[in-house]
Amino acid sequence: RRIVEAADSSLAARVAAYAGGDEVNPLVEEYESWLNENYPQIMTRVRKYTVGPGDTWPFELRKSGPAEADLDTLRRLGEEAMGILRASPYAKQVRTDMRQRVQKVVVDYDQDRARWAAVSRSDVDQATSRATDGTLVGLYREGDSLLPIIARDAEPDRQRVAGQLHLGQVQPSFALDSAPLGQVTDDIRLEWEDPIITRWNRRRQQGQTEEQRLWRRSLSTEGRPLSLPYWCCISAN
Repeated sequence: RRIVEAADSSLAARVAAYAGGDEVNPLVEEYESWLNENYPQIMTRVRKYTVGPGDTWPFELRKSGPAEADLDTLRRLGEEAMGILRASPYAKQVRTDMRQRVQKVVVDYDQDRARWAAVSRSDVDQATSRATDGTLVGLYREGDSLLPIIARDAEPDRQRVAGQLHLGQVQPSFALDSAPLGQVTDDIRLEWEDPIITRWNRRRQQGQTEEQRLWRRSLSTEGRPLSLPYWCCISAN
C-alpha cells in the first residue's frame, strides 16, 4: 500500500499486514519501543491504517509571514514551538515541515579566468556533479521501469575531491586539456540552506506536527507564549 506523505528524501516506510485487528494493538507499542531503543537518532512512527482519508497528524500549528519572510525567524519560531510541545507529556513525535538544514557546495565562477581557459558555467556544473552525486547521461529500460544511468568519477577520485574540491578537473566543451577547478573559480565553500520552503496562501509558512490529540492541554499547561514578529500569523488545526 502507498504511504501518503509529502515528497521527502529522508522518508522511509514499511507496511505489515495481519489477519486480525486484535493482533495489531500490542504490536504497535512493542515496535515503537524497539525502534526508539535501537534507532534513537531518527524519528519513528508506528501507527495503524485508518478507514477513509485518515488523520496523519492530529495536531498542526502553522506560522506564516509575507512571501519573502525571513527563514531564520520562521525556523526560530518553530524551534520555540517544538520546545514547548516536547516538554509536555501529552505530545510525542514532534517535527517541523522545514526539516533540518543541509549543506551545499557554492562555487563562485570567475568569468575572466574561465574565458581564457575556454571553460563555461555548464562545464563547471558538470565537473562538480561528477565529483559528487554524478551526472545523468541516459536511461536504461528494464521491463516497465526506467533506470537512470549516472556518470561520476571513480571512488578514489571522489574521496580525494571531497576534501580538496579545488583540485577537481574541469573538461572544457571545446578543448582537449582539462583545468583545475580552483583556476576558474574565485571561491569554493560550503553553506547551510533550507532544503524545503513551504507556503500557505502564497505566504511563507513554517509548521509543527505531532501525533497526540491532547495538544490543547499540552500548550495550556506550559503557558509559554511565542515571541512573534509583527508580520507573523499563527493558526492551529
